[in-house]
Amino acid sequence: MNELKKIDRLIEIISLMRDKNQNLNYKLFKRLAKSKVSQKTFLRDIAYLRDCHGVPIEYDGSEKVFYLKNLFFDTSFLNSGNPHFVILSTRLAETVLPEPLKSEVRRTMNAAILEYNEDLKTEDDYSCFVAAFDQRVEYDSNIVQAVFKSSVSCCDLELEYQARDGRIRKQIFSPHFMVERQGIWYLHGKLHQSDGKKLKTARVLTLALHRIKSIRILDTFFTRDDKLRETIIKEGLFDFEKIINVKIHCSSAIRQSVIEQHEHNGDEIIKNADGSLLLTIKSIPKRQVIKWIFAEHGNAKVLEPKALAIEICKIAQKITSTHGGEKQ
Repeated sequence: MNELKKIDRLIEIISLMRDKNQNLNYKLFKRLAKSKVSQKTFLRDIAYLRDCHGVPIEYDGSEKVFYLKNLFFDTSFLNSGNPHFVILSTRLAETVLPEPLKSEVRRTMNAAILEYNEDLKTEDDYSCFVAAFDQRVEYDSNIVQAVFKSSVSCCDLELEYQARDGRIRKQIFSPHFMVERQGIWYLHGKLHQSDGKKLKTARVLTLALHRIKSIRILDTFFTRDDKLRETIIKEGLFDFEKIINVKIHCSSAIRQSVIEQHEHNGDEIIKNADGSLLLTIKSIPKRQVIKWIFAEHGNAKVLEPKALAIEICKIAQKITSTHGGEKQ
């Protein structure tokens, strides 16, 4: 964390001296910057920028201020990579991430903006990209930090995990990937031990990050399994029951949204003369298609398989009964 705070200070110093065209000394830095450090630390940062990374900082003895002799110089030591990708992706990602990762994303983008100041006018140029994700749960920042560190360094975790039934289980887990789904973060990886019982073969498992109650990074390492990433992309994060060749009649009211959502992934769409569609989905989790049918408010009708149509009718009848209505 100390290293991250140092990067924050270095970014602020360069930003004030170059982007704000500000001659700087400790008194001014203390007043203008968010970072609160001693004069000794400030001077050490100045020396570090100048001597270790060649930042063209000069000192004006008469005014007792530091200034930049040249406004254009390499700051790639703060960040590397394509700035457009960095800024666009971070503008989207930072709305989703729990703290403290959100602040680290913001730090990365600030560094990118400094590095490519001539190419990018201001950070506000990308304010049109908005990701309005619903942050549905609260996270313990210490646990998030430990999970992030272990995922990056490929270290195993010893953790206490609260299952849906409320039971706390002690586990040894390898967090291969962090995955966000609908405002909730999950760990996808391999379980090695549960409640003191070592598994003969590691079990692929998905854990909700907010259900982790305590955590400790172990000194054992794992090799990241990229096949797990491929599985997430192809089959989804959870092993839900899937059904194949689902035929759905879609009214003209949802024609455009259905085309946008299904045409690109190879699902068959037959466009009828009256504006309606016949959609055939090759494979889809059952719970996903059921939720979608209800969300379309009667504009989507399941034709096949018949068993799915019957199940949807039963659910609709139960909803009607629960809310005091009569079965039709």
